[in-house]
Amino acid sequence: MIQSSADLVRLLIRKHYIGIEMPVQIEKRLIYLLSLVPSFGLWNVSQLISNKSYFFDFLQKQWEIYLHNEENSLTSIKFRPDAQLIIPFADGDVRVFIDNLFAEGIIKPVAINNLPLGHWASFAVLKEPKITEHERVLHLLNNAQKSFSQYSEEKANTDFWLEQSRSLGIMNAIFYQNKKFPAVEVLLDDIKELNTNVDELFQHWLQINFMKIQAIPTVRYPCMLHKVPDWISRRIDSGNKVCLLVLDGMGARQWPLIRKQLQISENILIEEHSCFAWVPTITSISRQALFSGKRPFCFSESLLTTSKEEQLWLNYWLDKGLDKREVKYAKKIENYSVDDWQSLVGSLSVKIAGFVINFIDEQMHGIKMGMAGLNVVVDSWLAEWKFKEKISDLLDNGFEVIITSDHGNQEAIGMGYINEGVKAETRGERVRIYNDPSLRDSSAANYQDSVIVWPGPEMGLPKGTYPLLAYSDKAFKSKGDVVVGHGGISLHEAIVPFIIVNKK
Repeated sequence: MIQSSADLVRLLIRKHYIGIEMPVQIEKRLIYLLSLVPSFGLWNVSQLISNKSYFFDFLQKQWEIYLHNEENSLTSIKFRPDAQLIIPFADGDVRVFIDNLFAEGIIKPVAINNLPLGHWASFAVLKEPKITEHERVLHLLNNAQKSFSQYSEEKANTDFWLEQSRSLGIMNAIFYQNKKFPAVEVLLDDIKELNTNVDELFQHWLQINFMKIQAIPTVRYPCMLHKVPDWISRRIDSGNKVCLLVLDGMGARQWPLIRKQLQISENILIEEHSCFAWVPTITSISRQALFSGKRPFCFSESLLTTSKEEQLWLNYWLDKGLDKREVKYAKKIENYSVDDWQSLVGSLSVKIAGFVINFIDEQMHGIKMGMAGLNVVVDSWLAEWKFKEKISDLLDNGFEVIITSDHGNQEAIGMGYINEGVKAETRGERVRIYNDPSLRDSSAANYQDSVIVWPGPEMGLPKGTYPLLAYSDKAFKSKGDVVVGHGGISLHEAIVPFIIVNKK
């Protein structure tokens, strides 16, 4: 029963942060009933309940008002039309979520000078980066350790793992960016141990549940990449103009860098979700599934190449009734000149665009400094390429932007090459694909606990496709070499960010 502001905020946090789904008809009925309640007159209940990014934007503004109230000064926001505090942050049932929202970067710290000493909200006040980021990493680490100390494979489901991928991705990204600070660096062993344990649990769970995931219907958001086109199609039917922006190789440990860039803009709304990639987590398989809207056994002839990707994308939308001139596809758009970029995004006839940025994947395969090194390169490139401005260009041209990836990545240590001559069809850092299961199995016998025998055709791959995956943080590279690669089923290879970006 929703009788107070605290009740309403709890509901909104449960829906938008914890991810508890609400059937559409119940949501519509709830919006109608709450709009009749006089005490909720200042709340835009329709937007707050239906729009995740709107709610978090509203929460940020209300948080600023609350902190300024607490230091007895509204000077800096007195002219804002929404400067009335209506969220009861001091309520115990609301307070309990605030530290998590701050640690995950959903609520940003606020510059306050005179908050009373020892105030409960002091952790969300802007401080020196070495203090703020240490608090965030430690909080997320403690949360994860507590969560996995109670882990049960029987109770774990897709929602659990999608959320863990997101929160652990944030924790790792913050750690990589701030491990130069001694207070953060001392957490290295705990974080490495957690990552290893989580990957082992996830790999075991995924082997049991991968076929079930493929059967999950899309209610609100797609659970797997091949379901994304159908989901987008419904948005186009509703009048949206959509750009699917695929950052090849981006994982949950790179997304926080991108989010930080986008959060600088005052007119961008970000809605964060996650999605399962295809296994093996390589570009030709998972990205073709994303652009074709089909499972890999449907494109067996082009399984190990992306040369048919553009045609698969076009065919999908022609089958949906769109005209060829309404469909756009482009890859390696990071290499486009300013004029070519403007021409690409400015076509008035386009209803659906599919663009690929290859930068992260290309950098990954040559990186010598591990995941931390990759993140440094990505962070620098985002600023140099003016990623935020490119997204603004898309929004200004009427696009809703869907940012996702074909697969993530994993820092791994070489366990030695498999010397099987030409037996493997595909050789990657973290996967070998064979056309004969007996050859695959004989290679696996030599490595036992360091590899995973993936069933292949039983899991949605074409006949004659038998993958051998590197286990956990192992790689088919020279012994001891540290690489960042993909192809396996670690948490951050197999689950990728799925982000909806709109204009405020």
